[in-house]
Amino acid sequence: MTQTPTSKTPRRLLPLSLIAFATAALIFATAAWAATRPQTAIHYGPVGTVSSHAATFHVASSKPGYVQCKRDARAWYKCTSASSGFVKYTGLRCGSHTFRARGVDRGGRKDLTPAVRTWRIRC
Repeated sequence: MTQTPTSKTPRRLLPLSLIAFATAALIFATAAWAATRPQTAIHYGPVGTVSSHAATFHVASSKPGYVQCKRDARAWYKCTSASSGFVKYTGLRCGSHTFRARGVDRGGRKDLTPAVRTWRIRC
């Protein structure tokens, strides 16, 4: 037989210390996640020696924001407006190339260990 609650049914309240502990743990976990920097990966792109003078990469960041890219000795630039996307280069010269990608979260924190891909165009 089930009992329906009435105004006379005693309620079991959680001790205030348990509620405070659970709240603090949730705040700490949320703050810790927010304080971590994004991690970036290159999921697709040329590897080793290739003959194509074009290169397409798929990059992704672990946190919402955008991705910055850098090819060879050029400066960093915003290459995706979302946390993942494709980046394409054409007209590349013969020789070695290095592509780097780093995530930037909504708070402006950058990945301190960018993803790197190195390849060579054979002529």
